[in-house]
Amino acid sequence: CKTEVSISEDKEVIEWTPPKENGSIVFSNPPCLDEQMNLITRVCTNGTWLPSVTARCSKIIKNFCPFFESYCFFISTSEHLDAKQRTFMNGHSLVKIPKFVKDVVLFKRSLPFGQYESLALDIYSANVSYPLNMTEPGKDCAVIDIESLMVKPEFCNKNHSQLLVYKEDDVVDLCPAGCVSAGFGTKRCHCVHKGNCPNPTVITSPHDQNVLTQLVGDTECHVGDATLFSQNLQGLRPSVGKHGWRYTEHNLPCTVCTVQSLQVETNMVLYFDEAHRSLSLTVYHPEGIFRNQYDMIYCYTDATKKALKSRVSIKRVFQDNRNVPLAVYKLKLEKYMGTYWCEAFKIGTTGDIVKSNTVIAYKKKEGNEYALKLYINETCKQCAVEDDVDDLIPREIENIFRHIDSQLRVMKVFLYPNGTLDLLLHISTGRRKDIIREYHELNDKLNDKPRSNVTVTSFKSAEYCLPTSSWAGKNLTWPLTKIGETILPKEICLMDNGLPSSRACKGNFHYGGDWDKSTGVCAEHVVPSAAAEYMHSVMKDTITHDVLANISQVMTEYSDIGVLGVYYVAQVLKKVSEHNISVVKHVADLTNELMSINATYLKDAQEHLNVTDEILDAVETIFIQANTSQIVTENETLDNADSKMFFYQKENIITYKTVPFESNVTGVVLYGNHSDNWFTVETIFRNQTFDDIIYDDNLILATYVPAEILSNLESAGSNVSLIITIFLNDTLFVKSNASDTRKPFGPVVNICIPEYSEYLPSPIPILFRSNEDNKTPECAFWDYGKKTRRKKGTWSNLGGIINPLENSSDFHVCYFSHLTHFALLIASNMENPYLITNSTEYNLETINIIADVFTTIGLIGIFVTAITFQNWRSKPGTKILLNICFAITLEISMMVLSNWKSLVENDTGCKIFGFLLHYAVLSKFTWLLVYAILQYIRFVRVLGPYPSNILLKACILGWGFPLIPTVSTYLSISGTYSINQFGYCYPQSLSLYLGVLLPIVLIILVNFTIFCIVMYEVFNSKVESSNKMMKESCRLQIQLATLLFFVLGVPTVFILVANWITVMWLKVALIYIYSITSNLEGFILFLFYVVFNSETRRRWWQYYNSKRRRSLTVINTSSSKMS
Repeated sequence: CKTEVSISEDKEVIEWTPPKENGSIVFSNPPCLDEQMNLITRVCTNGTWLPSVTARCSKIIKNFCPFFESYCFFISTSEHLDAKQRTFMNGHSLVKIPKFVKDVVLFKRSLPFGQYESLALDIYSANVSYPLNMTEPGKDCAVIDIESLMVKPEFCNKNHSQLLVYKEDDVVDLCPAGCVSAGFGTKRCHCVHKGNCPNPTVITSPHDQNVLTQLVGDTECHVGDATLFSQNLQGLRPSVGKHGWRYTEHNLPCTVCTVQSLQVETNMVLYFDEAHRSLSLTVYHPEGIFRNQYDMIYCYTDATKKALKSRVSIKRVFQDNRNVPLAVYKLKLEKYMGTYWCEAFKIGTTGDIVKSNTVIAYKKKEGNEYALKLYINETCKQCAVEDDVDDLIPREIENIFRHIDSQLRVMKVFLYPNGTLDLLLHISTGRRKDIIREYHELNDKLNDKPRSNVTVTSFKSAEYCLPTSSWAGKNLTWPLTKIGETILPKEICLMDNGLPSSRACKGNFHYGGDWDKSTGVCAEHVVPSAAAEYMHSVMKDTITHDVLANISQVMTEYSDIGVLGVYYVAQVLKKVSEHNISVVKHVADLTNELMSINATYLKDAQEHLNVTDEILDAVETIFIQANTSQIVTENETLDNADSKMFFYQKENIITYKTVPFESNVTGVVLYGNHSDNWFTVETIFRNQTFDDIIYDDNLILATYVPAEILSNLESAGSNVSLIITIFLNDTLFVKSNASDTRKPFGPVVNICIPEYSEYLPSPIPILFRSNEDNKTPECAFWDYGKKTRRKKGTWSNLGGIINPLENSSDFHVCYFSHLTHFALLIASNMENPYLITNSTEYNLETINIIADVFTTIGLIGIFVTAITFQNWRSKPGTKILLNICFAITLEISMMVLSNWKSLVENDTGCKIFGFLLHYAVLSKFTWLLVYAILQYIRFVRVLGPYPSNILLKACILGWGFPLIPTVSTYLSISGTYSINQFGYCYPQSLSLYLGVLLPIVLIILVNFTIFCIVMYEVFNSKVESSNKMMKESCRLQIQLATLLFFVLGVPTVFILVANWITVMWLKVALIYIYSITSNLEGFILFLFYVVFNSETRRRWWQYYNSKRRRSLTVINTSSSKMS
């Protein structure tokens, strides 16, 4: 082929140079794009160019990815900055910038008045050191104008293009081994396959050719064909490899194929070890993060003095890819108390971010932490961002705190158009002092000094809600409480429902603590149990062996300690853990007794007060603090144990503590039988594994510390301890998520090595028995809030893997790289008896909505008919019908109102609307009972006079009877209205069964019996008539059966039956039938009493005709006047 030259639309010279290899595919120099933005290529074969005439060159590609020094540049389409998926235009930054790109956003402020942060997707991403002097309020983005190349401030809610910069060798997609990424944001990879494949890779740029040539190496493989001239090269296929990109007649042994990139879920968890002042970040599946030669994880804090947000230096200290891939990083702590969080870009996306949790941490805490909020008038109309934020603190405020050796720092700044600053400060005092006295001293000084332009809007503790009092039927005293905790007053205050009145310390670290409203009013007639009163009386005493022994004895003798007693036991254990009191035996006794009490007490205590989590945390702390050599004399030990072992066993809990390097014990094996309630523990010695234990029908679980962990522990000294606690039931592990149907299959085991507080160099193996048919087991740990990370506990499988034991289907082995409470979970049929899947739940919800719409239409039709025809509504039967419709309407209305969160979010609102919903539901079913009785009188007891005052008696029964169970439930001690798992305020526990389900079941049974009797009488009546009359009679019988089936509530029988059967397909089918038929009463009544009723139809027809005649008369009269 000869060299050819042409001219592009931009008047630039385009040259086609012949390749060295025959059949090679070549680009022009410089490369060109046609009008459709496709790359223009040609092939030289046997001295001829194909195609002979090229497409017109519309754009010239002057540079490729990489652009320079292996960096790639791309520009996104213009869109909202917070858009999750950004469409980056491959190569558009490498040609002339498209005309529609007016500006490109480079920096953004994530905090008002904070620094501008880089949006580049590289190691410099989110740097907070760009001091751009741009102070126009609200303009938190910095963009570069394409025409002037000037950087200017702009509103972030406008659409902007973004610049994407990354290195060619950065990991932008997670690809299978031996494959390479197809490019940023594509979520595809190029792989070499033997033979052919369904998706051969198509080369679309010189960059693709370079990447695939490197991938193939010294071989040659087929690729996809996207050239426009392939029909002229029949029998030839494109390939790439050592000969470049060309057409070949050979059948090559491999093909480069395009596959989807791998997808993993990356999680980042920050953990602050308060005892060791250490902050670590654990990243599960770090391969799912965008990265290059650096670990591209960005951690921040607001704990520095000079800036609102600062980058925190991190260092990777551990990585393990053997089981669950994870990496552990240490974060450098700042001097002051503040919040820390981390972020990273997800791999294979165009900028999606994975975030860690936020924790409060500190390097050293010398005094107390306070939050001060100020308004400063007309002080900052043009504040430069590069100014030190400390310069914003008024001098008069600094002078107030100078005498107490404190540090003031700015946490948040809000600038208003009139120049007013809304300033949030934190004060870290330098000396440990009683917080209550210090707070009041500082607050008095803030209130005493007059200030011209500074207004103090709030001054609070950043850690606590300070002691206060309130009136709730009597005066209540609320003690010092940490933010996030819910407590009881010093006085005993029980509400009508038997639960104690409580109060939560709301707020947050930044703005300080705020007391929430107390949950209710003290009821004088509700008295605490004797056990709870005793526990309350000892709260003021010093905790001793005798006090704990007495509490255990009281719990053994009295089972009705209630939520109040559970709370006081938790407070006692908390006090023991905080004062390092050596009373391990009594603590274990108390824990054992707690696990034996009514589970409802524990559930309510956790739901309202987070008590069971506090118990678990306190018990673990106490066992860690225990000195084995001091305890052994108080408890029984294993037969083969020496004085360094501590072993305690009760009905519900087993605790074992040892020093591995002296006792040579590294694990335990639990044998037993739950039905016979016997358990025994044997030890696993160093260098032993699961291969060395005896497997029989009584083996329940086993665990040990691997040799790699022991090797790392040896440097910590010979006093390293191992604590294993086995909870033989899960009553203390109360889930906050009611929809979570998982529960432990067997015991829960807690493993603790105090010297390892964050991560383990090797995972801990735990063997669980799991021979449960038709259930998929799952390894999980109890994830609950501790100290600076407060939240309610739940089961989590993060970082855990499960493997079946080789040669045995009865056991599974769980592996975890951290220490806490572990269990093997299975789905619980008891908590979700129908095993509703997400799709089934969606279908049922849709069915219910449609049924409600039809019922509402029917009710409106009946009410409109009654309003329109006075004679129709005055009939006794119609009055009964209208009462039934009113009851159905009341139920629907109360369900809508009760689901309105703002009305039921407090205890009073929940009680009121819960009571009304309870009454509405029972009223509807009672009116269905009235209707059933009338049908019995009509069709069964045919002869005899009709009862007198039937309407009055019906109203007394229909509206009066529901008051009995409703009021009884409301006034009873055990009756309580609270939000259930469906979001409605409704009776719970025993009140639900006695006050709601019992009367409904009785009514349904009566109605079903009447339905059967009526149907028997109607279908067995002997009537001599013609065939025509027989057909009419049969039609009427079917209509009556249909009417009574719906109106008497017979569909409820389906849900009752579904509760008892175990055949899953039949269970789900009955639920569907119930959902379709149970909510159509209003619509069925409308059909039978309005649409199908000949008299009512006649009335509507006459009404329509009279209206029509009247309209015609008016029209004729008007026409006559006009003529």
